[in-house]
Amino acid sequence: MGGAINQLIWTPDGKALIALGEGAGAINPENGHHVGDILGHTAKILCGVLNSEKVLFSAGEGNEILRHEGPPFKGQGRPIKNVHTGYINQMVLSPNGSKFATVSADKSVGIYDAKTGEIIKHLPTGHTMGVYDLVW
Repeated sequence: MGGAINQLIWTPDGKALIALGEGAGAINPENGHHVGDILGHTAKILCGVLNSEKVLFSAGEGNEILRHEGPPFKGQGRPIKNVHTGYINQMVLSPNGSKFATVSADKSVGIYDAKTGEIIKHLPTGHTMGVYDLVW
């Protein structure tokens, strides 16, 4: 994992720390051992969410959302359909963990099922410029 880190995510059990950025992977925070790679993105990863079943959804400058089973993370993430046409700048889980939302440089918001990654809703209007952050 070389380069800038844009987001760190702890697993709920505290046994792995996921780093997302120019490179991406997971480490055991107690001993520093590598416990998996986050693979498959075509550009820098800007954000991610980890659901209660330890499935990571990650996104970024490649205008793609990938689904990764883990940890340990092995192999390529699988792309899911997404509503955006620009960089995906941020993702956040809903308070109950059942959904996640994304915001994008394309000025829109997407809402997805946090287990399957299926699109629930696309909010394409309401912003005059790209959206960079959100809070649920």
